[in-house]
Amino acid sequence: MTTSLTLGTRIQRIRKRRAVLQRMIRTDLSVKYEGSTLGYFWSVLEPLLMTGVYWLVFGLIGRLGRVQPFPPYILSGILAWQWMSASFTGSMRTLRGNSKLISKIGDLPREIYPMQLVLTKGIEFLITISVLVPVAFAFGLRPSLYMFYLPLAIVLQLMLLTGLSLGLSAANTLLRDLERVSRPVLRAWFYLSPVLYPLILVDERASSLAQTLYRLNPMTGILTLHRSAWSGWTMRPRGGGAVATVSQFDSWLTVGYSAIGCALILVIGYLLFTRLEPRVLKEI
Repeated sequence: MTTSLTLGTRIQRIRKRRAVLQRMIRTDLSVKYEGSTLGYFWSVLEPLLMTGVYWLVFGLIGRLGRVQPFPPYILSGILAWQWMSASFTGSMRTLRGNSKLISKIGDLPREIYPMQLVLTKGIEFLITISVLVPVAFAFGLRPSLYMFYLPLAIVLQLMLLTGLSLGLSAANTLLRDLERVSRPVLRAWFYLSPVLYPLILVDERASSLAQTLYRLNPMTGILTLHRSAWSGWTMRPRGGGAVATVSQFDSWLTVGYSAIGCALILVIGYLLFTRLEPRVLKEI
């Protein structure tokens, strides 16, 4: 039985079928842009438009643009969250949506289906962050050693999304209402993560306990790393209109919280997937 397989055996099975996984990813990417004149530009158009709206509402009208320059700051967060959101919502339907393929190719590891979604969205993320380069240069930012934080952010986010997709893909196959509940949960998670505002606002206005709880959110450290990679340093106003330089990188403690949280979610998602897999196969 599949559930009796050890973790090492499961990894070996996935490695042996990695060519299938790669082919599935290439197919998804080609289908998405097939017949499109502008191709990948459509993937960056939405986050660019959202950045413009948030810049207007929060940066100019709302006077929350304490991070300068605000547009590359907000765009880096939106692109990272786009990968998160697409993987979170899409994972709900990966097993049920591939039910015919699962029945037809019985020896293909079922973990491949949610993993394929996360990796496909991850590649799309890598494609879209290219738009950050001209935006960052346009607002006076230049490459720095902070760019080395980007690979760490990607690895942590990949761990987080793999765990979530494994667990949610199996659970939603058995509990279909989970997909409806997930939408307000994801929306709340968005506003409880530093996507639209700097983390320093939380430190200034929240209690010590609330600050700690906020940093237990895995996306807090991940977004901090993403922002640090592109902006490195930010400006915030002091009294009297002067400015002070503050690092976008909060501390390794915040990243440590995220690393632990991502590892736990990966383990829990894997265990949930293997536990529910026999029931999922009967259901689909």
